[in-house]
Amino acid sequence: MKQLLTLLIALLIATPAFAQQKREEAKNKAGALYYTHSGSSYVLHDNTANVDYTGTGNIVGPAFFYERIILSRFTVGVTYSSMLERSMDIKTSTATVNVVENITMTTFDFKAYFKDHRRPGWKPYLGVSFGTMAVADTLSVTTTGTTTATEEETKATVPVTFLRAGMDLTMGFGGVRIDFGQATGSRRDLESSTNYRAKYVMDGSSLAIGVFSHF
Repeated sequence: MKQLLTLLIALLIATPAFAQQKREEAKNKAGALYYTHSGSSYVLHDNTANVDYTGTGNIVGPAFFYERIILSRFTVGVTYSSMLERSMDIKTSTATVNVVENITMTTFDFKAYFKDHRRPGWKPYLGVSFGTMAVADTLSVTTTGTTTATEEETKATVPVTFLRAGMDLTMGFGGVRIDFGQATGSRRDLESSTNYRAKYVMDGSSLAIGVFSHF
């Protein structure tokens, strides 16, 4: 009888630990972020006047990510968005150019955490990302003194590198992420318009806040 009671007590003690261990076996994260990229610039070169004009503005939009956890303290993954946007107004000597950007971002991400993923809580990390930002711009050019706008396009695929620092708050099977990044990367447009050339300078900082599933 004592042996049976001892076995039952041992099972009762072990059951929560077993359930916790099962929960710790999660090796993946997948989630959504709201992404803001500031400080980058769009340099528009007027072929006729041989002058550069610079536009700035925040790149914003949703992004999605997947990561695989390795050895509980490292992750490899990918971040993707085809819905990033930016709008700028650039005034030249003869026209106002409204620039609307549609950006597709793809990065491969590597992170090292200061705490393992075996328990819930805050998990700070440092990381690096390599990838591209494919930018397509529509230029609506309104010449001074007229109300008619003509449209032109520039586009380029810009290689980018991010240095990252952030924190994940894991809570069972979900969590919250705050991510800060410092980006570098630039490139001239690959298909020049008739009257303009463009240079994309992605140097700047990023902030992403979102949620994820931990499974």
